[in-house]
Amino acid sequence: MSEDTFTNRDFMAYLRIFAGESDRGVAVVGAAMIETALLDSISKHSKLGDLGFIKSSSTGQKADLASKLDLLNEEWPSMIRKLIDIRNDAAHIRSELAVDLESPLYLDRITPLGELIATASSRFAEGRPFAPPGPSGREILIWCYSMVIGHIDAVSNNLVIQAIRSG
Repeated sequence: MSEDTFTNRDFMAYLRIFAGESDRGVAVVGAAMIETALLDSISKHSKLGDLGFIKSSSTGQKADLASKLDLLNEEWPSMIRKLIDIRNDAAHIRSELAVDLESPLYLDRITPLGELIATASSRFAEGRPFAPPGPSGREILIWCYSMVIGHIDAVSNNLVIQAIRSG
C-alpha cells in the first residue's frame, strides 16, 4: 500500500470542496460522493454485464455488492450505512437551518463513527495510524467521507495494479 493513499492533503482538499456547503449539504453531498465512488468501482471491476439494476439500488446495497466483489473490506459497508443514516436524517429535516452537525443528534453518532473508520483505515494501511480531526462534527464527517472514498479508490487501484502484473 502506498504511503500516499491517505494523506492530510486529501482531507484538506475535501475541506475546500465542502467550504461553501451548509451542514445539510455536507451530509447529502458527501454521501452522494461515496455512492458515486462505489458505482465507479463496481463498474470498473465487475463482470456482471449490464449494471442498470445497480444504479437504481441503494447506497447500502452498492456497498454490500462491492464487499461481495472484494472491492471493500467486509467491515466498510456497515460504516457506509451509518454515514447514509446521517445523510438521510439531514436530508429529511424540514429546515436547512435545523441541521447542525455539532448538535448531540449528529455529534454522538459522528464521533464514534470517526473512530471506527480510523481503526479500519489503520488495519487496511498495515498499521499506519489514523485519527479523525476533532472536536468539530463537521470536520469529522468530512474526514469520514474522505477516508471512505480513499479506501474505495485504494482497493480499486490495487486491483488494477494486480491485473496489470498478472498479465
